[in-house]
Amino acid sequence: MSRRVVIFIVVSILILPIGCWIVSAWEAEHPNQAPETGFYHGKFRAIFSDYNARFSLNIEGRSSAHWYWRRPDNFTYATVEVFCWDRDREMSATVSIPEFIYYSEESTGAFTKDILAQWLYGNSAASNADKDVVGVIFAYFEQAAHGALPRPRHHTYYLEKPVIATLQHFLGGFGVPIFEWIWIGAWMTFTPAIGFLLLRLSSVRKESSPT
Repeated sequence: MSRRVVIFIVVSILILPIGCWIVSAWEAEHPNQAPETGFYHGKFRAIFSDYNARFSLNIEGRSSAHWYWRRPDNFTYATVEVFCWDRDREMSATVSIPEFIYYSEESTGAFTKDILAQWLYGNSAASNADKDVVGVIFAYFEQAAHGALPRPRHHTYYLEKPVIATLQHFLGGFGVPIFEWIWIGAWMTFTPAIGFLLLRLSSVRKESSPT
């Protein structure tokens, strides 16, 4: 192997991370022009509590990881885990959405506002204010089913009326900006081609050189 080929191999190996660093620096200055391609999933947790301490409700969901050409702004969720406590009992269930079917140790059936009201307030008749609370909480299930929850971010969302609520919505996974993929593809395409040409030239010179 000629000296030139060795130098080319060393320089090529060094150029790859240097190029990635340059591309990353440019993309940091132009974030809207550098969509991050990769595998992502969403995860959320919402906690609701009544002003009169009649119940506490936690709902949690995690979406499946998928490949995205651009980093997603939101996610749809297929199932939501529900945990509910009140003064006398606690219960848990899994809600399958968008079919809106719930599964618990006690029963299985259609997940409706009436079922949610029963989880929150028991068998007692709900007041109009209670129905407003049920409607607000039920809307979170609908939003999770249709990818309409508040967008993922590091900070917590807060709601004070008609129910005390906090929502944490996170984006997980990893991504590589598209221009880095282009740079890596170009490096993988041209580096072997140039290396092959150098080896070819080196062998031609050896054949043409006097013995």
